[in-house]
Amino acid sequence: MEFSIDWDFLQFFTEQDYDIPVEDVLERAVTITGYGNEVQVAKCRDYMSQTWPETGAAVLNFLQSAVAVLRGRGGLWSGEQRPSESRNR
Repeated sequence: MEFSIDWDFLQFFTEQDYDIPVEDVLERAVTITGYGNEVQVAKCRDYMSQTWPETGAAVLNFLQSAVAVLRGRGGLWSGEQRPSESRNR
């Protein structure tokens, strides 16, 4: 399955001027799922963990780290060489 969205989410979140880092906004974002009278509202972290109990939290952590890397705040490779750097040597 592939999703393609023409949306600069980093710019969007930055423009919202949250008082916490953008990568932390992801887990607190509200998700709305369902239809009709069967609707659920949950924070993204809770939804991910509920929907994919074995992998949801890990996927969200990865996304948060990826956003941190894109913003130059470290993330997955903080304090280490990034994979592309180690391959190019």
